Order: sequence, then C-alpha cells, then structure tokens
Amino acid sequence: MRGIIQRTWSIKTTYTIVFALAIVALVLVFGVLFSRNLDSNIINDMNNSSHKDSNTIVELSGVVPQVTFDDLVQQSCLVVNGKVTDKTETKLIQSVASSSDPVCFTDIEIAISEIYRGKTDDDHITIRIMGGSKGKYEYIVSDEPTLNPGDDVILFLYKPTSGGGWTTQEDYYLVIGAHQGVFYRGVDCYYYNKSLNLEKLDPSILRQQMQIMNEQIPIDYDFHMNYVLNSLESNYQRGIITEEQYYQFLEQMTQYATIID
Repeated sequence: MRGIIQRTWSIKTTYTIVFALAIVALVLVFGVLFSRNLDSNIINDMNNSSHKDSNTIVELSGVVPQVTFDDLVQQSCLVVNGKVTDKTETKLIQSVASSSDPVCFTDIEIAISEIYRGKTDDDHITIRIMGGSKGKYEYIVSDEPTLNPGDDVILFLYKPTSGGGWTTQEDYYLVIGAHQGVFYRGVDCYYYNKSLNLEKLDPSILRQQMQIMNEQIPIDYDFHMNYVLNSLESNYQRGIITEEQYYQFLEQMTQYATIID
C-alpha cells in the first residue's frame, strides 16, 4: 500500500500536495494505483477561469512499498505469460467524485501464451495503467510499468471487484504493486524485474512453483476490496476520517466512473 503520494501539477503554477495514508488506503478498492481525489484548493484553482485554456500536466510519483514474490501471488487472481500486442488510445475518465478533474488511463492488450494462476476463457486480456495524454491533459506516472507492443512479459494481475474512484464497468485487469508486478523477458529467455530482490524468473521453474503455491494460497478475488474496507474501518475507528467520509466512501464503492473521451 502506498504511504504518501506526491502530486506535482504543472499549469501556470506548480503545486505539491501530500496525501495521508488514510486517503491513499482507499485506492485498492477503486481498482487504481493512486488516491484520485484532488485537494479542494487545487480543484478550485484548476477551475479558475485563468486556467481553463491551459494544458494540465500531472506528474505523479509515490512511495511504493516493496512487495515480495509471495505478496504478488497472494494478491493476484491472474498470473500470465504473454506479449503486448496493442496500446490503445488514452482514455479520460471522470471519477465517482465528480468534483475532481478527469484522469488519463491507457489500456494495454496482452496476448496470453501461458497461465500460471487463475483462469480466463479469453486468449487476449486488457490491463489498465494510469498515464498518457488526451486533449489538454497529460499524466506522467513514474511508478507505472512501461509496456510497449512486442514486449514479452510475465504479469501478476488482479481485477477490480467493486466500483468507486476511477473504476469503470469494463473488463480489465490491474498490475499488482505497480511496476513490481511486471517481469520483462531478457535476451537469455529469463524474465527480470529490477524492483524485486529476485535475480530472474525461469518460466519452467515458475510453472512448477506456481502449481505448489496455488494449492497453498487459494485465489481471493476480493482481496483488494477487503483490504480497503478493513483500512477504512480502522481509519474511521482511529478518527483519521470522519463518519460522514466513511459512509461516503462506502457509497462510492457501489458507483462506477465514466469515460468522457
């Protein structure tokens, strides 16, 4: 879970906003990687008439806690080996909290060559990452994985099981641990991720290892939703969020975001 998120907004003035863990904890249930609700002062400033014709460049970087291989497995509902076949046009998505600005997301198409965990009837799946440019908006997210057509990858994924935030009702997956959940094929046919304390993944060994781990760790499709529900309850009990905020977030989990462009 991300502890602190720093947002740098470049319009005519640069702002830095730091969000507390209580707000960032909402993120997993929304099926996104960052807390998406903007500070009210920033929203008001961006809605100011002097900025309406300005480009909005958002640079996001976060304190991403290191995950282990066991974390990747436990939190995933689908682990696949595949190839990036397409990167779709960036989408502008308006969150359930309609007072905030829309956010850019890009969908990546993956052709599956092997499934190590979970199941799907499709030979192609879509994963969604935050970032991209659309109209006057550009989002640069340092913690998101970089995926381009032709990349051979092993992906640790989960699928949102509730609404809220920037989650739409489309069929897509998200990567566990941001860039940590993507392993890239090297010239030696092994798969690498510099963020984890693993030298490499050998597909043949991974296949055997996952068979054992799948028996030991059943898939919990609601892992991320339950994590955030527990975090919300804890934050409410400790007074980090108010009762009104607590029930507002619960209500938003039943609603879905809108693609506006």
